Amino acid sequence: MNPINKSELQVTEMANGQGMSVPVYRITGSGEGPSVYIQANIHGAEVQGNAVIYQLLEQLQQLPCYG
Repeated sequence: MNPINKSELQVTEMANGQGMSVPVYRITGSGEGPSVYIQANIHGAEVQGNAVIYQLLEQLQQLPCYG
């Protein structure tokens, strides 16, 4: 099983019927411990959080327990 999984969560539907979704990444560790929820892009112009989360995912994939 891949410890980093991506799914899509539909959050609304546009007037033309096309759904709008956000990506959801679920990272499963190798042991028990606390959980954390990380969210970015609360306001559309604040994209720095997206870059930080992307870098976190990149670094996690390099760890032996996730790679």
